[in-house]
Amino acid sequence: MDPKFSSMVFESAVKGEIGQFSLDGRMLTVLMQLDGKKDLGTICESLGMPSDILKKIITLLYKKKLIKRIQKAIPVIDGEFFDVLRTQLSKAVGPIAEILIEDEVESITDPQNGVPTKRAAELVERLARQVPRPENKILFQKVMIDMIRSKGY
Repeated sequence: MDPKFSSMVFESAVKGEIGQFSLDGRMLTVLMQLDGKKDLGTICESLGMPSDILKKIITLLYKKKLIKRIQKAIPVIDGEFFDVLRTQLSKAVGPIAEILIEDEVESITDPQNGVPTKRAAELVERLARQVPRPENKILFQKVMIDMIRSKGY
């Protein structure tokens, strides 16, 4: 399933009796699952429905204005994490750390929000690849993994 599609969240936009609309059994089943909290990947899995079928049903429900998309706020990495990241990477590679961080952050940033917390480990891994000395790399990774855990990222 397309990751972008599977992460979408919808809720019912029906403002009255659902009987006013012509829906088949599968459409009704899907509509009942759209609670504004579960993403489509979760719904697809729980219903055991092929993703292409679910996509068609969601498209139909959306066109009929029976559902509306919910924009979830994406948690982003905070300033404290970046402070520790800068400090630790500077210890590992020296003054070039700031440039390395800027380049990697730019490649994984959500333009509207920042770096999503779910990508913190990826950011650390990308930066760790650029640490030439194995002992420095290991120490950098250990400190940053502990930070990721403590932040709940």
